[in-house]
Amino acid sequence: MFRSAESVDQPPRRWSSHRKLLFKLAIVLATIAAIEVSCLLILIFRYGSPSSIRDKRRSVAASTPESHAVDVDLPMILHPYQGAILKPIPPETSDEESHPSSVSVFGFFDERSPIHKRSDGDLLVAVVGGSVAREMTQEAGDVLRRELASIPEYEERSITIIPLAVDGYKQPQQLMTISYLMTLGAEFDIVINLDGLNEAALPAIDNVPAGVFTAFPRQWGTLVNMAESIEMQRRVGLVTYLRLQDRNEARWFDTWPLRSCQTATLIWQIRFDRRRQLIHQQQDEIRELTKTETNYCASGPPQQFDNDQQMYNHCIDLWQRSSVLLNSLCEGNGIRYFHFLQPNQYLAGSKPMTPKQESLYRRANSLFRDPVINCYPEMRLRGNDLTANGVNFTDLTQLFAHREEEIYADDCCHVNTHGSTLLAEAIASVIVDSLSNE
Repeated sequence: MFRSAESVDQPPRRWSSHRKLLFKLAIVLATIAAIEVSCLLILIFRYGSPSSIRDKRRSVAASTPESHAVDVDLPMILHPYQGAILKPIPPETSDEESHPSSVSVFGFFDERSPIHKRSDGDLLVAVVGGSVAREMTQEAGDVLRRELASIPEYEERSITIIPLAVDGYKQPQQLMTISYLMTLGAEFDIVINLDGLNEAALPAIDNVPAGVFTAFPRQWGTLVNMAESIEMQRRVGLVTYLRLQDRNEARWFDTWPLRSCQTATLIWQIRFDRRRQLIHQQQDEIRELTKTETNYCASGPPQQFDNDQQMYNHCIDLWQRSSVLLNSLCEGNGIRYFHFLQPNQYLAGSKPMTPKQESLYRRANSLFRDPVINCYPEMRLRGNDLTANGVNFTDLTQLFAHREEEIYADDCCHVNTHGSTLLAEAIASVIVDSLSNE
């Protein structure tokens, strides 16, 4: 059969090397994009917002690992009256990368001395408590100043916020701090005490399991024994080394282009979590050593509780008495004292949460869950007793009860900047109403 010229089989077309290269490049880019999208989805559904992870990474990159054993990421040193204070960081060594905040020689997040003198032109406002109070002062101190300046009596005065809150502080440390500074000549016009969670939880988490007196500062036994035990020092050194690795790795992953890469962010988060597990394992072993290598200086008077509720009631009594005594101290020296019970996500009905928020910020296995459940309802009732004893007490546990937005920042108690602002506004509102009605 005769076939036309057009029907003759044509040889297959061959791609040029340029087109082959473009095709391979397209495959590579598509693969990278698929990996990036997959990692982004894992980050969102497993760890939360990628931006919050990057914020955490920058925080780790700016940290300063030191030789210390306590669970907080701040170096603590023993103090004869306050129990423990932050290790001083002079202003000249403070910078955005290694020391984002200076710590005064008195152990507080402040470049200035906490010892101020009253004057007609100044309003001196001290804030005591634990890490939630400290973060509120740092993140929303301007809110306190602005709201207090709305009081006609104070509108022409310079308002000085004196940050005396320290991570892990619990009563009677607030009482001792104010008392100690006043013996050194410090004067205050207003004292704000934002507390509750540490008083409820830390004795059960740190003190009692290690055989340490409940009224002693958190992880007191560890801080004391660290000075004597070689094995303790070895484990503390390993924790410091792991934290140094955390910081160096965070700095590397925070460089361009890794900081914008979802795959790199996921890799960093996984490595960070694994190292956190190693750190927590070492800290558990440090706590076990605290039990076996203890002495009277580390343990204090022997103390026995028949059950957990008896221990919780003892801690609530200590919290209540400390506030009454602090109020008496302030009242006797012309200081207005305001006591606030801080919110916490483990109190039932205190904060609506989405399933994602629930998984991130309200974990069933959190060490803070049971103490809050067992202590907070009674602490709220004790607020009536505090008021009856002349304490200007306010229960802030329902502050977030009708707010669905994201407010908490971890599964313990801490809030984001928005939460700190809400706390500062609520506290200022109580003070403004109280002083305006005098």
